[in-house]
Amino acid sequence: MGVATMVRRGRSLAGVVSARTLATALIVVAGLGIAGCGVASEPTAVDAGDALYPGGDRSGDSMTSLPTANAASQPDQLVRDFFAAAVGGGDEAAQRARLFLTAEGLGHWKPESTKLTILRLSSVTRGVQTGGRTPVTVTYQIVGELTNQGSVEVLANSGPHKMTFMVVPREEGSAQLRIEKMTGAIPDGLFISDVALETHYRVQPVYFWDLTGRWLVPDLRYLPLTMQPDVRPNQVVQWLLNGPSQWLKPAVRSLPQGTKANGAPVSRPGGFVVNLSSQAEADGPQGLSHLAAQLRWSLRSSSIPSIDLQIEGQARDLASTDISKVNPAASLPPPQPFAVINGRVVPREPGGASAEPGSLLTSKENQRVVAAAISRDTNRALNVGAFVQRSAGGAETLVTVRRIGTKLESVRVNLPSTMGRPVFVPGTTTLLIASVGRLYVVDPANKTPRVVNGLDGVEAVAVAPDGRRVALVVNGKALVAALWPVAGNNFTLGQLERQLLPREVPRAVAVAWQSEDRVLVAGTSDGNRPAMWEVTADGVIAKDRSSGLRASIPTDVVAYPASPQGFSPGGGAVMVETAAGAGEFAGELVLFPEGQRSPFYAS
Repeated sequence: MGVATMVRRGRSLAGVVSARTLATALIVVAGLGIAGCGVASEPTAVDAGDALYPGGDRSGDSMTSLPTANAASQPDQLVRDFFAAAVGGGDEAAQRARLFLTAEGLGHWKPESTKLTILRLSSVTRGVQTGGRTPVTVTYQIVGELTNQGSVEVLANSGPHKMTFMVVPREEGSAQLRIEKMTGAIPDGLFISDVALETHYRVQPVYFWDLTGRWLVPDLRYLPLTMQPDVRPNQVVQWLLNGPSQWLKPAVRSLPQGTKANGAPVSRPGGFVVNLSSQAEADGPQGLSHLAAQLRWSLRSSSIPSIDLQIEGQARDLASTDISKVNPAASLPPPQPFAVINGRVVPREPGGASAEPGSLLTSKENQRVVAAAISRDTNRALNVGAFVQRSAGGAETLVTVRRIGTKLESVRVNLPSTMGRPVFVPGTTTLLIASVGRLYVVDPANKTPRVVNGLDGVEAVAVAPDGRRVALVVNGKALVAALWPVAGNNFTLGQLERQLLPREVPRAVAVAWQSEDRVLVAGTSDGNRPAMWEVTADGVIAKDRSSGLRASIPTDVVAYPASPQGFSPGGGAVMVETAAGAGEFAGELVLFPEGQRSPFYAS
């Protein structure tokens, strides 16, 4: 069933949705985690909460406890608990949900156990009690449907909708409460809240090799923490065997066709024994070493486990792999910030870049700059720069500069005037840049760029640390799509773009990757108010960061990706450009000294 058919329309629907960020949880939405309130004489609006995905803590192996139907003492708390009852999906979840309803209530709702819809709640409002009955109205947005592969393949982004729960005593004189009736726009089947997803799931990416076999690319999945810990590794391996999500599939490699698991992974101190069918070694010894690295990253919790890989029960000797090198997000050097002052790119930190002969910053092209990008090597040496220059008449030109020994070579690229900020594809010297609505690939040694996919309306671009996923702003919409190299230095985009936060940020202007699994989307909300949200790369769980902008409308946002949990902390830094000036953003915007604009991080 398509997501458009998930809701039976009730009354007129209104409301504003607030999203929240996902941590290491899966996509089922739990209760809102708000203290219960006493019965009020006037309707009371209850905010949906402020849970935050901290960006990598996946150490919890204990099972979470779901609220029971008898736990709530207040009507609004009962409703919030109900939105966590269906965590995990299936028949058992359906039975838990039924326990929250009276016999009459079950007559109004017969949940199917074959699907699980994720709802983003914006408010829970308790009405006035009359005759022992208390109405509780929930405003929500449909996010999508959680599949049995632990992913949300289709984003619905439908809403806002409303449904009302009539809460009554379980029986006369009882302090226990039940739901007697549900009216309004009631989703078909089982549903949970995004808060329940954060609380009772763990974000557990499964990793697939990119088409070149160089890097691992994360594919976000949601693992229910109601699942027994010793069963979870088997679920992760099965997701890996079943292949990537449809939107990511063109950019990554699936396992060799026909590969199956011979039983569940066997836990041992520090790791697992994984036994696969003979098809797994179709790509030879190197393929098996790649597979072991893939398993180690996918089965990661608080640390990277070791893997004893067996084929048809026989152990295989594998070449050792530097586990941090195959995931570029885990081997990033410290961030190196730059800004533009009086038309020149300068380091924001003392000693942040060399000014000796041969430095990119000493280039004669470092003038009249309005936006820039710099690529560096493993020693933090600045190798390639891209400067968008603006003439006195307002025309813009892209100039690339390469350092070759102690000499600098520059190329003026044939692009239409009016450009966005250039970005390097990680691990390459290839640039992506938006110009007059088109996305271009630029080889710094070639003055002739190439158009990517013929997209129209492209305004901004950001590339994930793995270089195989890209976030875009197209006609004011924030999108994420797969990205992969083709002949030469060219790249292409997947056709299954995922739109991010269309209601929270209806007019996006900029996007940035804050980690391998989180994206920042900046722009304006309805009413032309400043908006900046942090959202998982699959568009499912989001957190509103807008208040930290101090009422300044953002025009650009840049981020340096945080390292995955379990590795040396680094990155996660954010800088924002606004009409009032540019500054660092760590929950609140702190402006730089006047005159520092167009900030960016070296890639």
